[in-house]
Amino acid sequence: MLRGQTLQDLAKTLEDQQTIKDDFIVNTRMVEMNIGSEGVNLQVPGKGTFNMNHICHNQVADKLGIPIKYYDRMMDEEPSLLVENVNRWMHKDPVRRMFRTLGTTARAFLSDRYLPLDNIDLAEAVVPTLVDQQAVIRSAQLTDSRMYIQASLPSLEGEVKKGDIVQSGIIISNSEVGMGSLRVEPFFFRLICENGMIAQESIRKHHLGKSLGTGDGTWNLLTDKTRQLTNEAFFGQLKDVVAGSFSPEYFETVLDKFRETTGEEIEGDLEKVIDITTSRFGLGKDERNSVLKNLINGGDLSRWGLANAVTRVGHTTESYDRCVDLERFGGKIITEDAVWRDLTN
Repeated sequence: MLRGQTLQDLAKTLEDQQTIKDDFIVNTRMVEMNIGSEGVNLQVPGKGTFNMNHICHNQVADKLGIPIKYYDRMMDEEPSLLVENVNRWMHKDPVRRMFRTLGTTARAFLSDRYLPLDNIDLAEAVVPTLVDQQAVIRSAQLTDSRMYIQASLPSLEGEVKKGDIVQSGIIISNSEVGMGSLRVEPFFFRLICENGMIAQESIRKHHLGKSLGTGDGTWNLLTDKTRQLTNEAFFGQLKDVVAGSFSPEYFETVLDKFRETTGEEIEGDLEKVIDITTSRFGLGKDERNSVLKNLINGGDLSRWGLANAVTRVGHTTESYDRCVDLERFGGKIITEDAVWRDLTN
Protein backbone atom coordinates (compact mmCIF):
# COMPACT_ATOMS: atom_id res chain seq x y z
CA MET A 1 0.00 0.00 0.00
CA LEU A 2 1.15 3.51 -0.78
CA ARG A 3 0.39 6.16 1.82
CA GLY A 4 -0.70 8.76 -0.72
CA GLN A 5 -2.16 11.99 0.67
CA THR A 6 -3.56 12.77 4.07
CA LEU A 7 -7.31 13.22 4.13
CA GLN A 8 -6.78 16.93 4.84
CA ASP A 9 -4.53 17.34 1.79
CA LEU A 10 -7.02 15.45 -0.36
CA ALA A 11 -9.85 17.70 0.82
CA LYS A 12 -7.84 20.85 0.03
CA THR A 13 -6.96 19.57 -3.44
CA LEU A 14 -10.61 18.80 -4.19
CA GLU A 15 -11.71 22.23 -2.96
CA ASP A 16 -9.04 23.98 -5.03
CA GLN A 17 -10.10 22.07 -8.14
CA GLN A 18 -13.72 23.10 -7.74
CA THR A 19 -12.84 26.71 -8.55
CA ILE A 20 -11.23 25.87 -11.92
CA LYS A 21 -13.35 22.93 -13.15
CA ASP A 22 -15.76 23.22 -16.06
CA ASP A 23 -17.98 20.73 -17.91
CA PHE A 24 -19.71 21.41 -21.20
CA ILE A 25 -21.23 19.71 -24.23
CA VAL A 26 -20.01 20.76 -27.67
CA ASN A 27 -20.60 19.62 -31.22
CA THR A 28 -17.31 18.35 -32.65
CA ARG A 29 -17.95 20.43 -35.79
CA MET A 30 -16.97 23.44 -33.67
CA VAL A 31 -13.77 21.95 -32.23
CA GLU A 32 -10.38 22.62 -33.79
CA MET A 33 -7.08 20.95 -32.99
CA ASN A 34 -4.07 23.22 -33.45
CA ILE A 35 -0.34 23.21 -32.75
CA GLY A 36 0.61 25.48 -29.88
CA SER A 37 3.75 26.31 -27.93
CA GLU A 38 3.19 23.30 -25.64
CA GLY A 39 2.17 20.85 -28.35
CA VAL A 40 -1.23 20.20 -29.86
CA ASN A 41 -4.30 21.73 -28.24
CA LEU A 42 -8.05 21.96 -28.73
CA GLN A 43 -9.91 25.21 -29.37
CA VAL A 44 -13.57 25.40 -28.36
CA PRO A 45 -15.56 28.51 -29.34
CA GLY A 46 -16.73 30.47 -26.32
CA LYS A 47 -14.63 28.34 -23.97
CA GLY A 48 -11.02 28.85 -24.98
CA THR A 49 -7.94 26.84 -25.85
CA PHE A 50 -7.06 23.74 -23.87
CA ASN A 51 -3.94 21.63 -23.63
CA MET A 52 -4.72 17.92 -23.44
CA ASN A 53 -3.58 15.41 -20.82
CA HIS A 54 -2.85 11.80 -21.74
CA ILE A 55 -6.36 10.64 -20.83
CA CYS A 56 -7.98 13.18 -23.14
CA HIS A 57 -5.59 12.24 -25.97
CA ASN A 58 -6.46 8.55 -25.56
CA GLN A 59 -10.19 9.30 -25.53
CA VAL A 60 -10.01 11.48 -28.64
CA ALA A 61 -8.13 8.71 -30.44
CA ASP A 62 -10.68 6.13 -29.30
CA LYS A 63 -13.75 8.20 -30.19
CA LEU A 64 -12.37 9.01 -33.65
CA GLY A 65 -11.24 5.44 -34.35
CA ILE A 66 -7.55 6.32 -34.66
CA PRO A 67 -5.27 3.52 -33.37
CA ILE A 68 -3.49 4.90 -30.31
CA LYS A 69 -0.01 3.78 -31.45
CA TYR A 70 -0.48 5.67 -34.71
CA TYR A 71 -1.97 8.66 -32.86
CA ASP A 72 1.04 8.80 -30.53
CA ARG A 73 3.48 8.43 -33.41
CA MET A 74 1.89 11.32 -35.28
CA MET A 75 1.97 13.46 -32.13
CA ASP A 76 5.68 12.72 -31.62
CA GLU A 77 6.88 12.81 -35.23
CA GLU A 78 4.30 14.60 -37.40
CA PRO A 79 2.00 16.77 -35.27
CA SER A 80 0.66 18.55 -38.35
CA LEU A 81 -0.53 15.18 -39.67
CA LEU A 82 -2.24 14.49 -36.34
CA VAL A 83 -4.02 17.86 -36.50
CA GLU A 84 -5.17 17.12 -40.06
CA ASN A 85 -6.50 13.69 -39.08
CA VAL A 86 -8.29 14.79 -35.92
CA ASN A 87 -9.93 17.82 -37.51
CA ARG A 88 -10.97 15.78 -40.54
CA TRP A 89 -12.81 13.19 -38.45
CA MET A 90 -14.15 15.68 -35.90
CA HIS A 91 -15.83 17.63 -38.70
CA LYS A 92 -16.74 14.86 -41.16
CA ASP A 93 -19.02 13.00 -38.75
CA PRO A 94 -19.92 15.61 -36.11
CA VAL A 95 -21.41 14.44 -32.83
CA ARG A 96 -21.95 16.04 -29.45
CA ARG A 97 -19.27 15.29 -26.86
CA MET A 98 -18.69 16.28 -23.27
CA PHE A 99 -15.50 18.07 -22.34
CA ARG A 100 -14.29 18.06 -18.74
CA THR A 101 -11.67 20.71 -18.17
CA LEU A 102 -9.46 21.76 -15.27
CA GLY A 103 -8.19 25.28 -15.77
CA THR A 104 -6.59 25.31 -19.22
CA THR A 105 -6.33 21.51 -19.43
CA ALA A 106 -8.81 19.28 -21.26
CA ARG A 107 -8.85 16.21 -19.03
CA ALA A 108 -11.65 14.18 -20.64
CA PHE A 109 -13.48 13.82 -23.98
CA LEU A 110 -16.63 11.81 -23.27
CA SER A 111 -20.06 10.78 -24.46
CA ASP A 112 -22.77 13.43 -24.13
CA ARG A 113 -24.59 10.88 -21.94
CA TYR A 114 -21.85 10.89 -19.32
CA LEU A 115 -23.20 11.87 -15.88
CA PRO A 116 -20.63 13.72 -13.77
CA LEU A 117 -20.26 12.29 -10.29
CA ASP A 118 -17.72 14.55 -8.66
CA ASN A 119 -15.08 13.41 -6.21
CA ILE A 120 -15.80 16.21 -3.76
CA ASP A 121 -19.48 15.19 -3.52
CA LEU A 122 -18.47 11.58 -2.97
CA ALA A 123 -15.92 12.46 -0.28
CA GLU A 124 -18.40 14.69 1.54
CA ALA A 125 -20.90 11.83 1.53
CA VAL A 126 -18.71 8.95 2.71
CA VAL A 127 -16.01 10.42 4.98
CA PRO A 128 -18.44 11.38 7.79
CA THR A 129 -19.86 7.85 7.61
CA LEU A 130 -16.37 6.40 7.97
CA VAL A 131 -15.74 8.68 10.95
CA ASP A 132 -19.04 7.59 12.52
CA GLN A 133 -17.93 3.97 12.14
CA GLN A 134 -14.61 4.87 13.86
CA ALA A 135 -12.68 3.74 10.80
CA VAL A 136 -9.08 4.81 10.22
CA ILE A 137 -8.18 6.31 6.83
CA ARG A 138 -5.16 4.25 5.82
CA SER A 139 -4.52 5.89 2.47
CA ALA A 140 -6.05 8.43 0.09
CA GLN A 141 -5.00 9.76 -3.28
CA LEU A 142 -6.18 11.73 -6.26
CA THR A 143 -4.61 10.66 -9.56
CA ASP A 144 -5.31 11.85 -13.10
CA SER A 145 -7.74 8.96 -13.51
CA ARG A 146 -9.33 8.23 -10.11
CA MET A 147 -9.82 9.25 -6.47
CA TYR A 148 -9.19 6.62 -3.79
CA ILE A 149 -10.04 6.41 -0.09
CA GLN A 150 -8.92 3.29 1.79
CA ALA A 151 -9.99 2.77 5.41
CA SER A 152 -9.94 -0.01 8.00
CA LEU A 153 -11.71 -0.66 11.29
CA PRO A 154 -9.33 -1.41 14.20
CA SER A 155 -12.18 -2.79 16.28
CA LEU A 156 -12.82 -5.50 13.68
CA GLU A 157 -9.65 -7.53 13.25
CA GLY A 158 -8.54 -11.13 13.41
CA GLU A 159 -5.48 -13.37 13.23
CA VAL A 160 -4.88 -15.29 10.01
CA LYS A 161 -1.99 -17.16 11.58
CA LYS A 162 0.13 -16.47 14.65
CA GLY A 163 1.23 -12.83 14.62
CA ASP A 164 -0.41 -12.12 11.23
CA ILE A 165 -3.40 -9.85 11.88
CA VAL A 166 -5.75 -8.26 9.37
CA GLN A 167 -8.40 -5.59 9.82
CA SER A 168 -11.71 -5.29 8.00
CA GLY A 169 -11.84 -2.30 5.70
CA ILE A 170 -13.23 -0.65 2.62
CA ILE A 171 -11.89 1.08 -0.50
CA ILE A 172 -13.95 3.69 -2.29
CA SER A 173 -12.87 4.93 -5.69
CA ASN A 174 -14.31 7.11 -8.43
CA SER A 175 -13.31 8.51 -11.80
CA GLU A 176 -14.41 11.93 -13.01
CA VAL A 177 -12.87 11.34 -16.44
CA GLY A 178 -14.49 8.16 -17.73
CA MET A 179 -11.87 5.73 -16.40
CA GLY A 180 -14.38 3.38 -14.81
CA SER A 181 -17.38 3.57 -12.51
CA LEU A 182 -17.62 4.46 -8.85
CA ARG A 183 -16.64 1.43 -6.78
CA VAL A 184 -17.09 0.40 -3.17
CA GLU A 185 -15.11 -2.74 -2.38
CA PRO A 186 -14.19 -4.78 0.71
CA PHE A 187 -10.60 -4.09 1.70
CA PHE A 188 -8.38 -5.90 4.18
CA PHE A 189 -5.41 -4.26 5.90
CA ARG A 190 -2.53 -6.52 6.96
CA LEU A 191 -0.83 -5.00 10.00
CA ILE A 192 2.42 -6.94 9.81
CA CYS A 193 3.52 -5.23 6.58
CA GLU A 194 0.78 -2.65 5.92
CA ASN A 195 -0.31 -4.45 2.76
CA GLY A 196 -3.80 -3.97 1.43
CA MET A 197 -5.96 -6.56 -0.32
CA ILE A 198 -9.23 -5.98 -2.19
CA ALA A 199 -12.03 -8.53 -2.45
CA GLN A 200 -15.09 -8.45 -4.73
CA GLU A 201 -16.91 -5.15 -5.11
CA SER A 202 -20.10 -4.31 -3.24
CA ILE A 203 -21.57 -1.51 -5.33
CA ARG A 204 -20.91 0.14 -8.66
CA LYS A 205 -22.46 3.23 -10.26
CA HIS A 206 -21.92 3.95 -13.93
CA HIS A 207 -21.62 7.52 -15.20
CA LEU A 208 -24.16 7.09 -17.97
CA GLY A 209 -27.58 8.64 -18.45
CA LYS A 210 -29.75 10.46 -20.97
CA SER A 211 -28.15 12.65 -23.61
CA LEU A 212 -27.55 16.20 -22.34
CA GLY A 213 -28.21 19.22 -24.53
CA THR A 214 -29.54 19.53 -28.09
CA GLY A 215 -28.56 21.24 -31.30
CA ASP A 216 -25.11 22.40 -32.39
CA GLY A 217 -24.04 24.84 -29.68
CA THR A 218 -21.98 24.60 -26.52
CA TRP A 219 -23.77 23.99 -23.22
CA ASN A 220 -22.70 24.10 -19.62
CA LEU A 221 -24.08 21.18 -17.67
CA LEU A 222 -26.23 20.94 -14.58
CA THR A 223 -25.85 23.57 -11.89
CA ASP A 224 -24.21 22.48 -8.66
CA LYS A 225 -27.57 22.59 -6.88
CA THR A 226 -29.34 20.47 -9.51
CA ARG A 227 -26.48 17.99 -9.61
CA GLN A 228 -26.56 17.69 -5.82
CA LEU A 229 -30.30 16.97 -5.84
CA THR A 230 -29.89 14.44 -8.66
CA ASN A 231 -27.31 12.45 -6.69
CA GLU A 232 -28.94 12.81 -3.26
CA ALA A 233 -30.79 9.48 -3.37
CA PHE A 234 -27.71 7.64 -4.59
CA PHE A 235 -25.48 9.10 -1.90
CA GLY A 236 -28.03 8.08 0.72
CA GLN A 237 -27.76 4.51 -0.55
CA LEU A 238 -23.99 4.79 -0.68
CA LYS A 239 -23.79 5.82 2.99
CA ASP A 240 -25.81 2.73 3.93
CA VAL A 241 -23.48 0.50 1.90
CA VAL A 242 -20.38 2.02 3.51
CA ALA A 243 -21.83 1.62 7.01
CA GLY A 244 -22.90 -1.96 6.25
CA SER A 245 -19.54 -2.92 4.78
CA PHE A 246 -18.06 -3.40 8.25
CA SER A 247 -20.01 -6.57 8.88
CA PRO A 248 -18.56 -8.91 11.54
CA GLU A 249 -20.28 -11.87 9.87
CA TYR A 250 -18.78 -11.11 6.47
CA PHE A 251 -15.37 -10.44 7.99
CA GLU A 252 -15.35 -13.78 9.79
CA THR A 253 -16.25 -15.55 6.54
CA VAL A 254 -13.34 -13.93 4.71
CA LEU A 255 -11.00 -14.48 7.65
CA ASP A 256 -11.80 -18.20 7.53
CA LYS A 257 -10.93 -18.16 3.82
CA PHE A 258 -7.62 -16.43 4.58
CA ARG A 259 -6.78 -19.06 7.18
CA GLU A 260 -7.64 -21.84 4.76
CA THR A 261 -5.25 -20.48 2.13
CA THR A 262 -2.28 -20.58 4.52
CA GLY A 263 -2.39 -24.36 4.22
CA GLU A 264 -2.55 -24.47 0.41
CA GLU A 265 1.05 -24.90 -0.63
CA ILE A 266 2.50 -24.01 -4.02
CA GLU A 267 3.44 -27.31 -5.64
CA GLY A 268 5.70 -27.86 -8.61
CA ASP A 269 7.96 -25.36 -10.34
CA LEU A 270 7.92 -22.05 -8.47
CA GLU A 271 9.29 -20.10 -11.46
CA LYS A 272 6.48 -21.47 -13.62
CA VAL A 273 3.85 -20.34 -11.10
CA ILE A 274 5.37 -16.86 -11.10
CA ASP A 275 5.40 -16.80 -14.91
CA ILE A 276 1.73 -17.79 -15.05
CA THR A 277 0.91 -15.16 -12.42
CA THR A 278 2.82 -12.59 -14.48
CA SER A 279 0.87 -13.47 -17.61
CA ARG A 280 -2.49 -13.66 -15.85
CA PHE A 281 -2.24 -10.19 -14.30
CA GLY A 282 -0.12 -8.47 -16.95
CA LEU A 283 2.83 -7.81 -14.67
CA GLY A 284 5.93 -6.10 -15.98
CA LYS A 285 9.39 -7.66 -15.81
CA ASP A 286 10.38 -5.73 -12.69
CA GLU A 287 7.06 -6.53 -11.03
CA ARG A 288 7.50 -10.21 -11.86
CA ASN A 289 10.97 -10.25 -10.29
CA SER A 290 9.69 -8.41 -7.21
CA VAL A 291 6.90 -10.96 -6.69
CA LEU A 292 9.42 -13.80 -6.80
CA LYS A 293 11.77 -11.98 -4.44
CA ASN A 294 8.95 -11.16 -2.01
CA LEU A 295 7.74 -14.75 -2.05
CA ILE A 296 11.18 -16.21 -1.34
CA ASN A 297 12.12 -13.60 1.28
CA GLY A 298 8.77 -14.06 3.00
CA GLY A 299 9.39 -17.77 3.36
CA ASP A 300 5.70 -18.54 2.86
CA LEU A 301 5.18 -20.68 -0.25
CA SER A 302 1.42 -20.88 0.17
CA ARG A 303 -1.57 -19.32 -1.55
CA TRP A 304 -1.60 -16.70 1.23
CA GLY A 305 2.10 -16.10 0.69
CA LEU A 306 1.71 -15.64 -3.07
CA ALA A 307 -1.16 -13.17 -2.68
CA ASN A 308 0.85 -11.08 -0.24
CA ALA A 309 3.96 -11.27 -2.44
CA VAL A 310 1.88 -9.64 -5.20
CA THR A 311 0.33 -6.92 -3.02
CA ARG A 312 3.74 -6.19 -1.49
CA VAL A 313 4.94 -4.94 -4.90
CA GLY A 314 2.59 -2.01 -4.38
CA HIS A 315 4.99 -0.63 -1.76
CA THR A 316 7.59 0.05 -4.44
CA THR A 317 5.55 1.24 -7.42
CA GLU A 318 5.37 4.97 -8.14
CA SER A 319 1.81 4.73 -9.46
CA TYR A 320 -1.03 4.73 -6.96
CA ASP A 321 -3.38 3.37 -9.64
CA ARG A 322 -1.02 0.44 -10.17
CA CYS A 323 -0.73 -0.16 -6.44
CA VAL A 324 -4.51 -0.57 -6.25
CA ASP A 325 -4.39 -2.94 -9.25
CA LEU A 326 -1.90 -5.11 -7.34
CA GLU A 327 -4.11 -5.07 -4.24
CA ARG A 328 -6.96 -6.29 -6.41
CA PHE A 329 -4.79 -9.02 -7.99
CA GLY A 330 -3.88 -10.29 -4.53
CA GLY A 331 -7.55 -10.41 -3.59
CA LYS A 332 -8.35 -12.48 -6.67
CA ILE A 333 -5.68 -15.05 -5.77
CA ILE A 334 -7.19 -15.45 -2.31
CA THR A 335 -10.93 -15.27 -2.99
CA GLU A 336 -11.28 -16.85 -6.45
CA ASP A 337 -10.54 -20.58 -6.44
CA ALA A 338 -10.54 -20.75 -10.24
CA VAL A 339 -7.72 -18.19 -10.38
CA TRP A 340 -5.66 -20.18 -7.89
CA ARG A 341 -6.15 -23.38 -9.88
CA ASP A 342 -5.08 -21.61 -13.09
CA LEU A 343 -1.92 -20.32 -11.46
CA THR A 344 -0.82 -23.59 -9.90
CA ASN A 345 -1.99 -26.33 -12.29
